[in-house]
Amino acid sequence: MQHAEGLHRWQNSIRKFQIQQEENVEAKVEVKMTPKIMYDFMMYHTYRSFSGIFGIILGIAAFVMFGMTLGKTELSYSMIYCLFGVWFIVYLPVSLYTKSKRQVEKSEVFKNPVTYILNDEGIEIVQGEEKAQCGWNNILKVCRSKKNVLIYSGKRNAFVLPKEAIGEQYDTLVTLVQKNMPKKKVKL
Repeated sequence: MQHAEGLHRWQNSIRKFQIQQEENVEAKVEVKMTPKIMYDFMMYHTYRSFSGIFGIILGIAAFVMFGMTLGKTELSYSMIYCLFGVWFIVYLPVSLYTKSKRQVEKSEVFKNPVTYILNDEGIEIVQGEEKAQCGWNNILKVCRSKKNVLIYSGKRNAFVLPKEAIGEQYDTLVTLVQKNMPKKKVKL
């Protein structure tokens, strides 16, 4: 008797799974780009690359050298190390913020919200009357930063979906990405 009940539950689970597979699942995210969203993307993109990591290491090394040489050599030599440290650790993040702010304010694309509709075919991008489609085979990778899900369609270009805008659809979005992208290209 228990075996028959277990088999019945298993068959019901399979039917539910098949129904879910046949349903047209989609996630719809509306994004109004802001300097903060763009800054998070730029910081992630910059500091996840070799040059970004190398810049942090150089900045820390410069501050260490500043501390080690202060009072042991001429002040001008120590100050050069300090300036290099400030350049790599402070100036670059500040310049990324001003660049992201300028980019959002000056770009016509960011003046109006963009709606991203993710489904099994790919991503439909809608802004006003304009529509475009990007198939999953055109996506290089999908990852997440602290505040955003980043869907890269090029080495330096990504659809930036703030987690705040995704809201309760996050699990659906993750399911769609994992279902349609190779595992090695997904870091969510």
